[in-house]
Amino acid sequence: MAGTCRICDHPERANIDKALEVPRSDSTVSRQYGFARVTIARHRAHLALKDAIAAQAEGAPGEIRRLKALAEKELTHADPKVRLAAQTRLERLVELEIRARAQEEDSVYLYRTPAFGEFLTMLLKTVCEECAEKIRKGVPGDTPPEE
Repeated sequence: MAGTCRICDHPERANIDKALEVPRSDSTVSRQYGFARVTIARHRAHLALKDAIAAQAEGAPGEIRRLKALAEKELTHADPKVRLAAQTRLERLVELEIRARAQEEDSVYLYRTPAFGEFLTMLLKTVCEECAEKIRKGVPGDTPPEE
């Protein structure tokens, strides 16, 4: 039956959410709070979806942070296979984060090159003032002065 999540409306929601942050089985949490295991599993998926939507709104850095947090939680799991998989995933995410930062620095460097400055100056001379203002606001750092 579709409807409101019973846990989201529950007075103990904050405690249940905290219990779900720690690597535990849904059965353990369901016994602790008196919910069916399926209800706990549905709420866990609901929380993961909210986290994913929030991370997506932040772009790639937010998604990388979210995935790193999940992997870090799994590092404390009782199963050594889960811990090993989490460690591997965490290493890959750190590598991805380093590559993403390098690409970001490269794109910022592009804006500082003399060739880009010349291009921007020429572009600003050919567009209307309204468009020129939008371009100036969209380019990081110093832009050519208005003429």
